[in-house]
Amino acid sequence: MRRFNLFFLALALMVTSACGGGDDPSNDAGGQMDGSIADAGDVQMDAAADTEGSDADEADAEPDVQEDAAPDVEPDVEPQGDVGEVDTGPDCSLDTDADGLNDCDEAELCTSPTDGDTDDDQLSDFEELQAGTDPCKADTDNDGATDSEELDLGLNPNKPSTFDDGVLDGNRWRLTACAPPDDPEEDFTGTIDYYSSETGNFKMGLPPGFSNYRELTLVNTPAPVAAGVYGDSLTSVYGFILSKDAESGRTAPDQSLRDTVRPEILSLAGNDSDNLIFGTNGGAFDTHDGKRAAIGRYLINTPVPKSASKVREELLLSLNAFQQSDVSGQGLPSTAGQTHSKFRIFVSVIFRSNNAGPSQALMSAAVAPASVYDSRNQVRFQMDDLTNTTNIAEEVDGNLVGCERFRPASDIPKAYFYWVLDQSGSMNTNNSDLASFGQSFINQVQRTQLDFALGVTNMDMRNDGRLYNPWTKNAQQFASDIQQGVISCTGWNCSGGSEDGLESGMRGIQYMRGLTAQQPPPVEAIDSGAALITIFFTDEPDNSVAYDNVPEQKYIDFYTGPGKTTAFAITGTQDCEQDGPSYQNVALATGGKFASVCSGDLTGILTDIIFAATGQATQYQLSETPVSASLSVFLNGDFVPRNRDSGFEYFAQDNSVAFFGSYRPEPSGTDYSEDFVAVRYEYFIDRCKESGQGANNCSD
Repeated sequence: MRRFNLFFLALALMVTSACGGGDDPSNDAGGQMDGSIADAGDVQMDAAADTEGSDADEADAEPDVQEDAAPDVEPDVEPQGDVGEVDTGPDCSLDTDADGLNDCDEAELCTSPTDGDTDDDQLSDFEELQAGTDPCKADTDNDGATDSEELDLGLNPNKPSTFDDGVLDGNRWRLTACAPPDDPEEDFTGTIDYYSSETGNFKMGLPPGFSNYRELTLVNTPAPVAAGVYGDSLTSVYGFILSKDAESGRTAPDQSLRDTVRPEILSLAGNDSDNLIFGTNGGAFDTHDGKRAAIGRYLINTPVPKSASKVREELLLSLNAFQQSDVSGQGLPSTAGQTHSKFRIFVSVIFRSNNAGPSQALMSAAVAPASVYDSRNQVRFQMDDLTNTTNIAEEVDGNLVGCERFRPASDIPKAYFYWVLDQSGSMNTNNSDLASFGQSFINQVQRTQLDFALGVTNMDMRNDGRLYNPWTKNAQQFASDIQQGVISCTGWNCSGGSEDGLESGMRGIQYMRGLTAQQPPPVEAIDSGAALITIFFTDEPDNSVAYDNVPEQKYIDFYTGPGKTTAFAITGTQDCEQDGPSYQNVALATGGKFASVCSGDLTGILTDIIFAATGQATQYQLSETPVSASLSVFLNGDFVPRNRDSGFEYFAQDNSVAFFGSYRPEPSGTDYSEDFVAVRYEYFIDRCKESGQGANNCSD
């Protein structure tokens, strides 16, 4: 710091003497003279002598004028001896290269006034002065790393070995983590195979386990109808991609999930809501190429045991794009295999605009036996990778390899979980179940990078959404707050006929965010910048919307605007209890999900809630969207497994990576943290197919 201050003191003195002459023309001329201007000064002195001296002096002076006044100076000489038009050097009011240093300053330094980064090291000349590095030398400390690389990667650009460990900074792993391998045959990330469909205008990236991918040969089906199928018999994961016209009247992918896909999933479960054990419908989000998409995840029982490939076939044919008789050639794949009665099914829907007709819907699905999914980490990630939309692009798109490096942040990200619970008697059992999940929920959160807090309120508007007790990290306190503030209503307003969850939640968030005249105490306030997750838990529709005629849009505008929250709705659905569409629509609008309150297993939705907060709060946001199956992650040069207990996970909706368990990077405790993260991946180069059915509207 002392060196930096001395440098600026010296710079100030130089600039003052060189450029600070003010309005005095003689100062300007004297301070900036080069050889030719000095000759002009001689001319002025001789001219002055001319008025005082004899004829002899005049004779002597004239040759001096002719000899000294070079042709390039002569036009600048005024007959009266005025030096106002003399070239006095750089203009101190100009910053020609817009680098933060005026031209006069740069004339006194080694820097170029027409090049904002004189030494081409990706730092502007002014940024280098701020950092105390040499603006005319790309590697100030000669350690093999440029000044900008060192600053980006948490190293000291003025010290060859930042940590005094004998290792030059240019040789450290964090610098070379994204360097291509020396052997051109060595794969830089993982192996992804790409398959294309002209008819459906899609390209799909799949890991090697699905090398049996094939596009079905369809007859009597106009474009953009196309389908590809694939499966991995070693992991029992079977999937498909289907291109078709979006259903008439469907304007959004989450609407297709709710109104088209979910009923077909229920049909696979024998149209028995008890057999739809768990299901979440996610809100719409933007894909890597700017399309709208949504994801649904389901756990079902089938009335008759089936193979996973049979469930895949039944789901594919149920989506009404084609019939089994339309498949020619090799036909549909065999459905032989071990049978099961319980399955995980993941489905994504992507909508593309189309100049030539209706919007195109791309549906991607993956099916696995629940027992295999629950027991094998690899299967869980295969299911995600096949349906999180990162592996689907247009047919014309190319692909590249990307790599990014990160320093851990100095602060642990924080998230608040705000539970808005229905206090009516019909929910007592559900709320008791939720209270019993408290410890499991907290155990899961503790494996993440999050600093977290839980808070409970009920839906009686007389409580204005206030917390029953301050934010807590204690599972017993969380369970007690549910019992006292919701079930038994000790010292608390608890009208069973008031289920105004959206209004209560809005009032509570307004208070906790400091949006009202009454400011909350720190134990109830929500820190600025922290993630806020709001969970509505009820078997009734929202009373304010359903009975009081409050516009649903009012709540959507709040929760997506000043409320700044991601909402989850665990509510009644069309096939279970009283449907809660307003809660569901708020959840989808904020990027959250909804699930049925009748689900026999809350684990799935609670896990989704935790991961939504983790994905939002993590600092490791990628600049490109990776084909997620290609991700390779390293911490301080060590490979990190993909594991939600101890490893990393990728979050498609936030395009982020987060760490769990023993692999959580330590927060930066100093200016030069040793922990470092590198993420390598493949990604699509987005282009646009300009004609043909299924083509994107390129003008968008």
